Amino acid sequence: MRYAGDQSAHVQEDLIVKKVLIYILTGSILLLHASLYAENKERYTIKSEDITLEELKNVLGLDIYKYKIKLDLSSEIVVVLRNLISKRDIFRFSPKTINHGENTLLIKFMRENDKIGSALLSKDKTINYAINWNFRDVYSGTMFNFLKDYTSKFFMAKRFEEVLEAKGKLVLIDLHTYQDEREIQIGELFINVQ
Repeated sequence: MRYAGDQSAHVQEDLIVKKVLIYILTGSILLLHASLYAENKERYTIKSEDITLEELKNVLGLDIYKYKIKLDLSSEIVVVLRNLISKRDIFRFSPKTINHGENTLLIKFMRENDKIGSALLSKDKTINYAINWNFRDVYSGTMFNFLKDYTSKFFMAKRFEEVLEAKGKLVLIDLHTYQDEREIQIGELFINVQ
């Protein structure tokens, strides 16, 4: 038989155990909440950054390409856009002056009325183009868009990590389409250095 004093001690022990369990549970919940808060805080952190020119060019679909070409003074260079289907040159450009060492070639294709978007992928009837050599010689004009009738077309602009030491023919941009589930090259922009 239990005495009232024993029962009271037992109840007090139960209360202490319950309080300790409540403290442990509360502490665990607080630690878990702090951990989840820190995890969510990292997950939802945001920072604004400046847009690079390459990102801007890609987002707007601009066909602008810049190359550094190392030449000597005796070199002759020609920039050519060729329609490979008709085997015709769309344009040929030979710069008047060549620097010994690095030269800069900047090529851009623009849509009719200078609309934003890729001229090479557009269905516009004409494409404006400009070739800038060393920021001095500029050759520009408008050409018939020989690519407009191809429904699935794409192009690959070559990327070079180092300054090019050019000799002979070097393709800078390949223009392709798909016909009867085959990939066909329909044009190319290249330089030829002699």
